Amino acid sequence: MTERPANLPHGRWLGDLEAERSLSAFEKALVAACAAGKPCTPEGWNGTRPAVDAASETNSVRADLIRFLALGGDSDHPVHEEGVKLHGGYISGTLSLHQARATVKLDLKQCYFVTKPVLTLAQLPELALSGSKVPGIHAEGMVVRSGVFLSHGFEATGEVRLLGAQIGGNLQCSKCKFTNKDGIALGADGMVVKGSMFMRDGFEATGLVRLVGAQIAGNLSCKNSKFINKDRIALGTDRMVVKGSVFLDDGFEAIGEVRLPGAQIGGDLACSNGKFANKDSVALSANGISVMGGMFLRDATIIGAVDLTAAKIGTLVDDVNCWQSGGHLFDGLHYDRIIGPTDAASRINWLETQQPDQLGEDFKPQPWEQLIKVLRDMGHPNEAAEVAMAKQRALRKAGVIKGWPRKALHSLYGGLAGYGHRPIWTAGWMVLVCCLCSLAYYCGRIDGLFGPTSPIIQTSPALVACGDGGTMDRIYWTDSQNCPMPPEYTTFQPFFYSLDLILPLVDLQQERDWSPIVTNEKGETLWGGRLLRWFMWFEILFGWMASLMLVAVLGRLVDKD
Repeated sequence: MTERPANLPHGRWLGDLEAERSLSAFEKALVAACAAGKPCTPEGWNGTRPAVDAASETNSVRADLIRFLALGGDSDHPVHEEGVKLHGGYISGTLSLHQARATVKLDLKQCYFVTKPVLTLAQLPELALSGSKVPGIHAEGMVVRSGVFLSHGFEATGEVRLLGAQIGGNLQCSKCKFTNKDGIALGADGMVVKGSMFMRDGFEATGLVRLVGAQIAGNLSCKNSKFINKDRIALGTDRMVVKGSVFLDDGFEAIGEVRLPGAQIGGDLACSNGKFANKDSVALSANGISVMGGMFLRDATIIGAVDLTAAKIGTLVDDVNCWQSGGHLFDGLHYDRIIGPTDAASRINWLETQQPDQLGEDFKPQPWEQLIKVLRDMGHPNEAAEVAMAKQRALRKAGVIKGWPRKALHSLYGGLAGYGHRPIWTAGWMVLVCCLCSLAYYCGRIDGLFGPTSPIIQTSPALVACGDGGTMDRIYWTDSQNCPMPPEYTTFQPFFYSLDLILPLVDLQQERDWSPIVTNEKGETLWGGRLLRWFMWFEILFGWMASLMLVAVLGRLVDKD
């Protein structure tokens, strides 16, 4: 053995390892392969990962040897630029690169690790563990210039910690499995990925996946993946920043809460054809989220509530079915447009899926006002008006409008003018009241219960035979043929009399010239005339109220919403 170089720390000279134990034939083959830039595989390797009890002289490698090679070897055992390529190896001991600066990439595919690799604060050109199995990874603060590949059969049976890690390329976790039941399966708080992060195509995590505060320059894709942490948080991405899009769709499944509060997404949040299940609790928590593009929930299955409190979304893309569970939180939700049902009935039903307390004693008007605004901006004024009226009914139902006088007036305003959104209703009610009252006045004319108001007419000798229906042998005042009025005096017309009463600012001279007769010549009360007078008073009051209501609504003197 050559003399140990004095300028190398322990573990940086191959002789240090040989002093502990002679290199096996397979370890020598690995050293030779690294010098040649070729992969090293066990003889007769069938392409599969070794089992837990499959260690042998033909596939076992000490972790310290891999560390030696990752740091560049020594002058007698250099490592090619292709890096350390070990496929199908059984790695014993702890691969520790804590605070180390590896000069070549680590390509350890289809390997079995006995203990957790320690890569905290390490600097690596590239890390590839695809197909390998580890009992977890400690890689807090790790810096990788290129990508990290934990895919294609990679399996972790303990926590994979990437807190504060910085990855210059992609983080590839597709077709892999992370398991840490009742704990954190993948912890990547504060991680920075300059490419995209892929947890898709068969990705499965049993335990919590945490990406709190992570920053991803590309996309986060979780298509065809499964996150399991029943009755707990399955995927936590609080305050995450993704400059691209987030895909939780096309086969995505989460059993447990998916948390996105405070996340900032520069593209879309796609949840279509995804499944979010957290029964009797929040399935998708996105309070305070900011999505520059669209939030796609169409064809998503959501078993549990959706929390969109204070969320800001460019476009909301949904359908009726995705909101079936109810108990949702929409207070403070802002969106610019809707792609989905825009009819008033569907959207009112959508708002009514909110948590009961937000429709009751803690009523939240903002979700209603936001929907009204968006429907108007999208060119659906009638639907917006229907939602606005439904909001007023919901306010009354929630008890926000207190006291029976206010409730009565509020109900009357809604019935007569649709809370200002249906002034045509007011005009319709005026027409209906006018017609019904004119019918009553017509009956009163037939029964002789209307008479002239002018004393001159009443005392005229030419009309001495005329009188009311309560006096025998008298011609009714309203019998224009047998009791002709002077030419300058108006003829009683029931409809125009009614119209004169209900229109406050219109004078057809009917009300001035004619009035119900409430007593006969003997002083006896004519109850038919008394009733007609009550009709007259009601119509006058109704006319004033309805007219003022029309002026206020059409003149925009009241806030309709």
